[in-house]
Amino acid sequence: GAPSGNPSAARPSAAQQQAPAPAPQVTPAPMPHIHQTQTTISREELERLMNPSAEPVAAQATPASATSRKNPLVGDIAPEDSELTFETFIEGEENRMALQAAKAVANGSHAYNPLFIYGNSGLGKTHLLLAIGQEIHSRSPEKSIAYIKGDEFTNQMVKSLRENKAEEFRTKYRNVSLFLVDDIQFIAGKQGTQEEFFHTFNNIYEAGNQIVITSDRPPMEMAQLDDRLRTRFEWGLMADIQPPDKNGDHPQQGSPARAHPLGRCR
Repeated sequence: GAPSGNPSAARPSAAQQQAPAPAPQVTPAPMPHIHQTQTTISREELERLMNPSAEPVAAQATPASATSRKNPLVGDIAPEDSELTFETFIEGEENRMALQAAKAVANGSHAYNPLFIYGNSGLGKTHLLLAIGQEIHSRSPEKSIAYIKGDEFTNQMVKSLRENKAEEFRTKYRNVSLFLVDDIQFIAGKQGTQEEFFHTFNNIYEAGNQIVITSDRPPMEMAQLDDRLRTRFEWGLMADIQPPDKNGDHPQQGSPARAHPLGRCR
């Protein structure tokens, strides 16, 4: 009886030796899941660790250093106009008041709103206008700036009406942080343009944004200018630029500029 019992006892021990075999099959099951999770995380971390300067470089590339030289403003500006800055402006007695007011606006002051600069052609009105835009753009590239000439404002408005894009035109100019208008005298006598400009002016002004205008004459000398616009153009500061002294060799010998600070009355 003992010998037959010995083989039966040995057989269970062989089955027991095969029992641990499933154990290795259970442990690998979670391994792929853990491995995949680690791989997903490591890819994100490796991109940052292998190129830690990627984000700072992207942030440095965002400011439009190169683009600002080409066309920092909304409007038709030639590339060479990007050189019209305060540094390249020749200061003299005849333009000092206008220059100081322009610099104050560029530094964020809203004391002169609108700033109305007038004088004969070729005395630097456009230079100051674009210098304000260049300065504000370099300090606050996120601000929206629009530059346009008076006659071009008329052309774009008429085109927008023909193409049923009037709302797009209004949005383009009424929601800017800085509105630069050159040669505003060209809208005088054009009722449709003056009406549109009136509402554009109001939207920008009431939003607390800055307006700078240039002209070859003061508002009171524009016979066909709408009275509502004339009043608004005189709300802030009017500064004219006188021509240099004919007997002098340098602009500094010109006659002093005249400024006309007026109260804001509707």
